Amino acid sequence: MAHLLICATQRSGSTLVAELLAQTGVAGLPDEHLLLWLRERHRTEPAFWLETLQRTVDAGSTKNGVFSCKVMASYFAEAMDLLRVIPGGEGLDCWEIATRAFVGPKVVRVRRRERLRQAISTYIAESTGVWHMARRAGASDPFLRGALAPRNDAHAAELPFDYERIKSHLFGIDAGERWWDELLAKHGVQPFEIVYEEFVAARRVQICAILDFLGVAYDPAALRLEEHLDRLSNATNERFLALYREEAARRGERV
Repeated sequence: MAHLLICATQRSGSTLVAELLAQTGVAGLPDEHLLLWLRERHRTEPAFWLETLQRTVDAGSTKNGVFSCKVMASYFAEAMDLLRVIPGGEGLDCWEIATRAFVGPKVVRVRRRERLRQAISTYIAESTGVWHMARRAGASDPFLRGALAPRNDAHAAELPFDYERIKSHLFGIDAGERWWDELLAKHGVQPFEIVYEEFVAARRVQICAILDFLGVAYDPAALRLEEHLDRLSNATNERFLALYREEAARRGERV
């Protein structure tokens, strides 16, 4: 059956895509499974990594045998390097290792058109430690495995504007997007492209398109997609956006 990697950068909308895919019951369970691997960087035994790989595939698979996983540019190569100790991994680049580990995975690329907004969202999330909010008070998110605070229009209102940190995140996002594009192009991978701003306007249609891309059987009429997450963006994001553009113009820098 199909194996799927959702390739993205932070705050691109990939969690929403992954959560809705998981709800279909036929597209794997696309959590960030590989993040757990980084806790075991010190392990170098081939048997350990073979077992870890199998446990990961089991954890990310639905009953129809489809495996899926969400991965970020910031750690994907490091995670694949951990599998290099498995015999036959010598001399392979990270995508060749992934192709061997996940049996030639299909790829969904999630990106945002408005990268400055993405950078501001990343700055706020890292500064506050709040990465997701719920649509309803007291709501629990099954995909994220826990209760989430409800949307708060005053969230991060006291956070100071920081041009340099937002700029650093913007550069990091640009670098991560280029890295994915170059890596996939090098290996002739044709991904299914998701642009967040378009996805949110046609969630169900795009989820069905991804399932068609995977080639899995499903009944469109039976799909029940429930959204637990709400947007974090509020007046603080808009204020930072205006301040960043003003400061960039003053410095003569491109946005």
